[in-house]
Amino acid sequence: MENQQTVFKSIKITAENASAIEAALLLVNGRATSHTYTNAKTIIDMALQTEKKLEKLEIAASSRSGAQFISVSGDSVANAYKSTRIATRVLLRRGSKDWFLTNIESATIWLSGGYQRLTLTAAQDEIVVAKIRKNYRVQAEA
Repeated sequence: MENQQTVFKSIKITAENASAIEAALLLVNGRATSHTYTNAKTIIDMALQTEKKLEKLEIAASSRSGAQFISVSGDSVANAYKSTRIATRVLLRRGSKDWFLTNIESATIWLSGGYQRLTLTAAQDEIVVAKIRKNYRVQAEA
């Protein structure tokens, strides 16, 4: 996937900052709209869903800082579609209490479309692994 980076100041993801989020998306996307993120509601919903994922992993709100969520726009298309498509790659980062849009890039996608990926800090990973390990025991080898 080819990426063209655009540098901008991070934006707190809130409804009050919708116009700033949309302006940043427009700056990166240019005229491309078909397979790109174009509105703030999509980004706000993404932050809310990611917060729910962290909650489901049972990471305390006070320990969520530093988690990241990367998302590349665009659904998969039929094999008959032969062209590449312009998409949007966004990076969201959890602050002490809120989510921030810290990077937006233009990306090239093919048939498979975009993707989403949650990245935890090492400390957050330890929390999740410790909670999972409480649910099982390892049998000694005979």
